[in-house]
Amino acid sequence: MEKTNINPNNKEIKNIVFDLGGVIVNLNEEKCKAAFEKIGADMIVHRWPDRKFDDIVNAANSGRLDAKAFCQKVRELGDFYARDQEIMWAWNELLMPIREEKRELLLSLGSKYRLFLLSNTNDIHWDKCAEQLLPMRRYYAEDYFEKIFLSYKMRLLKPSTDIFAQMIIESDIDPKDTLYIDDTESNCRMARRLGFEVLHETTGDDWMKCFK
Repeated sequence: MEKTNINPNNKEIKNIVFDLGGVIVNLNEEKCKAAFEKIGADMIVHRWPDRKFDDIVNAANSGRLDAKAFCQKVRELGDFYARDQEIMWAWNELLMPIREEKRELLLSLGSKYRLFLLSNTNDIHWDKCAEQLLPMRRYYAEDYFEKIFLSYKMRLLKPSTDIFAQMIIESDIDPKDTLYIDDTESNCRMARRLGFEVLHETTGDDWMKCFK
């Protein structure tokens, strides 16, 4: 994790923008591969990482493929047959449960900072997060963040300047008093270029230590 001195009492930081995967939701690539093997998608697993599969994921993350179209493209690429529900299950095995401690911290931070979510994601993964991973007691996804920005709905992908610019305008934030947390270096580089204070996350949990 890149060293960033975050002082919770530093009044210069007024906003925090979180990435989703690898920051709030930890990812397990091996579990996802095992799930795809279980449904017969061995060809995809054996070629992982695969540029063609990445192209399908990027198309889904940018809103050009919905869940049904994503499943069909995966079937075609892997030359196998599985029902849409099986493919979506395997794809969602990438997402790990969110610890209650992390959700409680997000709620606590929301009373001190304006919190936002900016994620490259698709409808399959977001539905899993919103319906199963983020809810806690009476709280749901929209209770943790003032506004949620999802690439597949915006039809834009990080690290493009356009997706950051739209988020900045709609949130009415100033990058210089905003902390941006992401696990992808290219996204972090863009955020730095735009003037954000940046924390490059590498474990999914290190950012939590900044606020304890």
